[in-house]
Amino acid sequence: MKPLLFALTVLLTVAACTEKTGPQADTAPQSKVPPAASMPQPTTTPPAISAPSRVPATPAAEAAASFEFAFSSTNADGKEGDDPRILRWDDGPCGGSPVVRVSRMPLNDPALVPDYVVEFDDSGKELKRWGKPYEAEVLGLEGDLLKFRVHGEPPRAFWTDPQGHIGTIAGDATTIPELDTPTFECPALPTFANSSYAYCSIVTDAASRPRKLAWEGPCT
Repeated sequence: MKPLLFALTVLLTVAACTEKTGPQADTAPQSKVPPAASMPQPTTTPPAISAPSRVPATPAAEAAASFEFAFSSTNADGKEGDDPRILRWDDGPCGGSPVVRVSRMPLNDPALVPDYVVEFDDSGKELKRWGKPYEAEVLGLEGDLLKFRVHGEPPRAFWTDPQGHIGTIAGDATTIPELDTPTFECPALPTFANSSYAYCSIVTDAASRPRKLAWEGPCT
């Protein structure tokens, strides 16, 4: 019996070894990666960007505001029609003055002469110069702006700068106080070298700074 048992034991052992070392079942998990043909392809075109809005063309410039002022004239005997800007001639104690319609102060005009206002320093050097209408009243300074009042019905207040730009001052011009500043003898200023009516004063501007001004008084 022992040889039989031994033989059976050997057979069972061989069978067990054959089962363990035989071909293994393919137990690896199936790949989840789809075939190349079914994969989404990366886009080569960047997403669309909306075009920038078109800048509108510059609108046509509005016509410059015009103002009706009187000035002195190099042609005191001029007649209406000599200059298309002249609306009429007014008589005055210093002769005729043309009333014209302008959009800027005529600072270097061959026919029209404004009344000049000059700022100067302690040495008598001219620093700034403005033009104003004939016998317009000086009201004060705000930075580079000269304020003045033109008497009429009703009175009107304006500003101007050294380049001759003109603008209106809103509100009732009669409520703007007059300058009440002492005058003193003017130094020799080139602008008024031939004038007999220039006088000088210290004017406190809108920033509370004292500034020396010279301008011509009314012709009497």
